[in-house]
Amino acid sequence: MLKDFGYVSLTLNPTYPEDMGTYTCLLTNRFGQAQSSAGLTCIGVEAMLLDTQHADSLQRIGYLEGQSVHIGPLSQDRPEEFQSMEQPRFARQLVEAVQVGESQPVHLEARLLPASDPKMTIEWYHNGRPLTAAHRFRPMFDFGYVALDILYAYPEDSGTYTVVARNQLGEAQSQTQLAVGSKKSLYLDPQHPEGLERIQQLESARGTSRQQTPDRQCTGPPRFIGALADQQLREDQNLHIELKVDPVHDPTMLIEWYVNGRPLLTGSRVKTQFDFGFLSADIKGVIAEDSGEYTIRAVNAMGDVSVSCLIEVVPKAAIYSDTHHQESLSKIRQLENAEKYGRMEISDGGPQTAPVFVQPLPNQIDPVPESGALHLECQVKPVSDNSLKIEWLRDGRPIPAGT
Repeated sequence: MLKDFGYVSLTLNPTYPEDMGTYTCLLTNRFGQAQSSAGLTCIGVEAMLLDTQHADSLQRIGYLEGQSVHIGPLSQDRPEEFQSMEQPRFARQLVEAVQVGESQPVHLEARLLPASDPKMTIEWYHNGRPLTAAHRFRPMFDFGYVALDILYAYPEDSGTYTVVARNQLGEAQSQTQLAVGSKKSLYLDPQHPEGLERIQQLESARGTSRQQTPDRQCTGPPRFIGALADQQLREDQNLHIELKVDPVHDPTMLIEWYVNGRPLLTGSRVKTQFDFGFLSADIKGVIAEDSGEYTIRAVNAMGDVSVSCLIEVVPKAAIYSDTHHQESLSKIRQLENAEKYGRMEISDGGPQTAPVFVQPLPNQIDPVPESGALHLECQVKPVSDNSLKIEWLRDGRPIPAGT
């Protein structure tokens, strides 16, 4: 459905037999209404085509399907592919003995007949027990080739290895002896005698006694060097307080900071420092709440001392009500004055007449085949009527909008 400046259209794609009927376009505004109708006939198509569309081809297909055609060689009976034809036997035995070192690889192989026996099975044994499955052991059997690979051997791998081949008619076996030499687990002899002598010389020098330095002790009560001065700061300025204390090398010295009698809480904005008798406190971006009496207290094993100062922070105004640019204020008022731009509002007059069809729908539409497209269009006026309502009906019922 489309409505654009007096042009109205309806499109159905595809169409079905149930779409047949009388289509009506209804126009309505506050002055009245108008309508135009057109009839639709849809030619249906059979849902299933049961008759052949190519009679000549149907006869050829029937001839081809009636012939028995064989593709490939003729089938033959091959009993050797399903059962054993002779007993297993080793065409080449395993070697009698193998000797390797620890962590070296081991390879054992033999040849077996018949090579293409589908029922042949291979089993490996170590000292009469089935070979355990492990990453190091890699058995292989392929068309009469029998092999066992040990990626790296340990002393406990030494012993008798037996391979047993079985099929439906019997079994055969072959064995070999494997000896794996072991490495020393502990090396007690020096690998570098010259280095051992040098180490012994260096270690002998450690036997000389060293004079022990006694720990420092508290030598007297604490005392401050200098005095604190009162300060007045503006908000967002940085506060720095510093002082010196004696004795410097006192292991029992303890420094405490207080503001208005409460411990000073340190954080990202407040930092304190005590290093070799130097005391300092820094507060970044002070605020009005930082005002008060700041006290430093030094305590050691022989006494304590404290000193104080007053810090005043002048806050900024919370709200600025006065203008900061008097010249700019008058310019802003001049720009915001809307009276110098005289404008006249033009009201929307709206439609003055009832809707009419300039080009109505055709009375009868040519028959449309099933699945074909239907397009209806007409032209109406007034063109610029915002209150105009367009409705499409089929046999007197509204048509639902769809894809």
